[in-house]
Amino acid sequence: MANLNSKARSSWVRKPTRVEVVVALLTKCIISALEVRSGSTDDKPFLLSHTVNLRRKATPPFSKYEMGNFVWRACALCKDKQAELPGLVSQLEEAITKLNGDFVSSLQGDSGLYKFPEALKYEKETCTGAADSIAFTSWCNFGFNDIDFGWGKAAWASFCGVAESTYFRNLIVLIDTRVGNGIEAWVYLGEEDMARLQLDKELVGFASIDPSPLKQG
Repeated sequence: MANLNSKARSSWVRKPTRVEVVVALLTKCIISALEVRSGSTDDKPFLLSHTVNLRRKATPPFSKYEMGNFVWRACALCKDKQAELPGLVSQLEEAITKLNGDFVSSLQGDSGLYKFPEALKYEKETCTGAADSIAFTSWCNFGFNDIDFGWGKAAWASFCGVAESTYFRNLIVLIDTRVGNGIEAWVYLGEEDMARLQLDKELVGFASIDPSPLKQG
């Protein structure tokens, strides 16, 4: 993580978070894998989206114990398919910054009901024309590895999807590793795309493919 974070920093991205740098790395490598299928002559941008918890974006922040899916998608169009990690981190940060206190306030009250369709329409227009999409959601810092139902902490906390479901296509779920400050990425791609991704030299330089959780610590 330290090496990856160092590579993602630049004069305009000084302190990227570990989630941001992992998202940037996976985005860069997945775009390369998907381009093989779509063809390098396709000039359409790729859509990068990241689920954002709006509780902390409100002014003042809502309680972290508020129930419900109080989230929104931060969307960015990756027009430069050769973008390096600092550029991708910058695009992600810019998209997340737009989901600020003013945005959350606009969704509240009686007028908020009308703001939802407007925001969704803007999101749809942003997505239009994209060659493909890559969706991220982070479960880091949720404390899953510390949960104890009475028989000790779990050896492994994981994410489960539905096989052959289009809903999970090009979806990446990030979870804390049980030991250390690493991130475990659950990546859902088409079979051929996944095969290409696993051979990406930059990815395997920073990540282990399918490590056994039983060998951690």
